[in-house]
Amino acid sequence: MILSVANPAKTIELPEDLQAFAEERVRAGEFASVSELAVEAIRLLRQRDARRAEVRDELAQLFGEMERGNFIEPTDDEFAQAVRDRALKHMA
Repeated sequence: MILSVANPAKTIELPEDLQAFAEERVRAGEFASVSELAVEAIRLLRQRDARRAEVRDELAQLFGEMERGNFIEPTDDEFAQAVRDRALKHMA
């Protein structure tokens, strides 16, 4: 099936299995239309890409600190708290 996007001249062709999946989500009431589902999917991909970039930046900063000798390893308690803080941040 072909999914029309904003401009009728632009379409997305979905494989049968993905089309069936999308239509089932619409029938289940999770989305008003397959188009709405596609918008959500693209939004989630953008969110994933942004998160990956954030993690890459954090790792680059950490590796830079390690190379400069500025890295101070956290205690187990500090590490556990940082993990909890990060989980809360990303659940919001």
